Amino acid sequence: QKHGDVETLTRDYERLSLQDLEFAVRECEGHIAEEKSRIRTDVRRKKPPLPLAVNDKLSKMKRESSLMIQKAEEMDDDQIREKEALVTKANELLKEREEYLDTEMKKAIEALDPEEVCDVCGTSYVGKDGNAAHVKFRIHEAFKLIRDRIAELKPRVEEWEKKKQEAKDAENKKKRKEEWDKALEEGGEKRAKSEKNEKGEKGEKREKSEKREKSEKGEKGEKGEK
Repeated sequence: QKHGDVETLTRDYERLSLQDLEFAVRECEGHIAEEKSRIRTDVRRKKPPLPLAVNDKLSKMKRESSLMIQKAEEMDDDQIREKEALVTKANELLKEREEYLDTEMKKAIEALDPEEVCDVCGTSYVGKDGNAAHVKFRIHEAFKLIRDRIAELKPRVEEWEKKKQEAKDAENKKKRKEEWDKALEEGGEKRAKSEKNEKGEKGEKREKSEKREKSEKGEKGEKGEK
């Protein structure tokens, strides 16, 4: 047998359930943001291994630069121009080496499978195989169910809350009207009573005035007879 207030109880349950589910998703979104930040930092910090040919060329350039510096240091003092030329050439070779290293490092980073973060569950993975594996994890399945449930509940809860607010507004409006009508009615009664009292006072004054006039006329008549 259904509870007499089953609809209200269901709506309350769905509203509370939605709050809990949205809290879980907010926590997950915070974890996703942290993971993406970590990956960006790791990419800048990590140095992937370079091809053997590139390392050989870098070593050769460094040796040639060192030999030039050594040769310049062994020159006599009267060979200043030759020494300066060798030092300059050695420094240029080192600069060229740094530029070559940066270029090859960028190529190596781009060639790597990037580490990514799942926007559903917050799990990090590398490459297509990593992605295919992680979607079978229970945490991914759980957060997918949570997000699907939110998408189902949210429109119903929002519609229910909207109707409840409209009903509350209508009730408040009705209450304000009743209070206003009551105030007008009480004000009308007070005015009527006031007018009645005012008329009564005027009647009494008029009656006293008439009595006084009659009395004055009677006194004048008696004086005339005398």
